[in-house]
Amino acid sequence: MPIERIDRTDKVPSFSIRYKGVETAMKPVSVELKIDNKVMPQTAIETFIFDQLLGEHNILALELRRTKELEDQFGKTIENNIKAWITKTINLRITAADKSANDSGVVDFIGIVVTATMGSEVGSLGNIYLRCLSPTILLDSNKLYCTWLDMASQDIINGLISAEGLPNVKVSATGTKLNGFISYGQTAFRIIQYLAGFEGWWVYYDGTNFNVVKDLPESSIELKANQVSAFVLMVDLISKKALRGREFEYLSGNWFQGQSNPQNTPSHTASKAVYNASKHLSTSEFLRLRYSPASQGDFDQRINTALNQNYSRLMRGNGLTDRLGITIGKILKFDGKNIAKQTESRREEELTGQYIIT
Repeated sequence: MPIERIDRTDKVPSFSIRYKGVETAMKPVSVELKIDNKVMPQTAIETFIFDQLLGEHNILALELRRTKELEDQFGKTIENNIKAWITKTINLRITAADKSANDSGVVDFIGIVVTATMGSEVGSLGNIYLRCLSPTILLDSNKLYCTWLDMASQDIINGLISAEGLPNVKVSATGTKLNGFISYGQTAFRIIQYLAGFEGWWVYYDGTNFNVVKDLPESSIELKANQVSAFVLMVDLISKKALRGREFEYLSGNWFQGQSNPQNTPSHTASKAVYNASKHLSTSEFLRLRYSPASQGDFDQRINTALNQNYSRLMRGNGLTDRLGITIGKILKFDGKNIAKQTESRREEELTGQYIIT
């Protein structure tokens, strides 16, 4: 990650945020930095850069200027003990001047140092370069975490809905009593996804309401597209678990964008279906269905089951075509090809082709 140097006469260091691949330079009003809970003087901060990748570990690149205050905190022989910086905790709070849509005004980074090096070039000699990781980057200061004690999943989700003002959310499932703590920095929808996945519930959008239900009723699908829609089906040949809904990522620009569940959660290790309306073309729309069939017959059956469950109006048309209703009993002819793929942990087959609705 490149480090952008600043004018040393600046009283406050500048910083950059990479958000969804777009880099934005900002001038903060104030910066508060703690390392191992020790307050660092602002004069010791040369630059810092955030790299935010949704659903991934988030990165902070921090360059510290060799100052007397820094030596007072960590000793004058810093360069002889550079490894001591590894695993130090970093707490960085920024009050930014730009309160645009992508900036809440006050953001926090909470993480640990994973690499540390010393500057060796003219102008940076003796400076310390720290690379830090955190799952909780760019958090709104008043929404750092969610906690609950002896509450049902349904009550937790309803509480998040009320606090965040999520529109048109219907929760009909009831779950077990839970105690927990989740740090998050994106949306309450992420926690709703986690809890729904933990319970094995369906999470889907029907075109009007965002629904959290235990079982999807069988009904019909309405697609805004021509009579040919393209699908990609990822088939897990190892897990052999039944199709279970987890979440989906709808077309960009909607409040309920989702991503795959966090690693090492119960819902991540279980079999899941990911509905991903990843591309929208003028003549067709693409949908990804990922699940684990027990056999080829089960595979064919579950394709039709998935398409005939209540997933109405998920696919958004181009405004020029009529909705095409897919009801139970419709014939869906698949014309495609198999592509085998072997990963380190499992074997997958990807079937790519078209469903022709007749």
